[in-house]
Amino acid sequence: MTELTWIERLKCPRCGKTGTAELYEISRFNNGFRHIPDGFKVVTNRYGSDFQCETCAIAVALDA
Repeated sequence: MTELTWIERLKCPRCGKTGTAELYEISRFNNGFRHIPDGFKVVTNRYGSDFQCETCAIAVALDA
């Protein structure tokens, strides 16, 4: 079975910091993080996980 992996491009809407995160699927609706770029972090709450800018402490946008 092939592991499903993908790249998310991140951008902070406040400071403009950008980065690329690499994710993989553990199971349906459960993702792992292979690489999180410097300056970003993953915050988990009861609804799931979101990327945040470490400097601005706000959720980042997924840049298309």
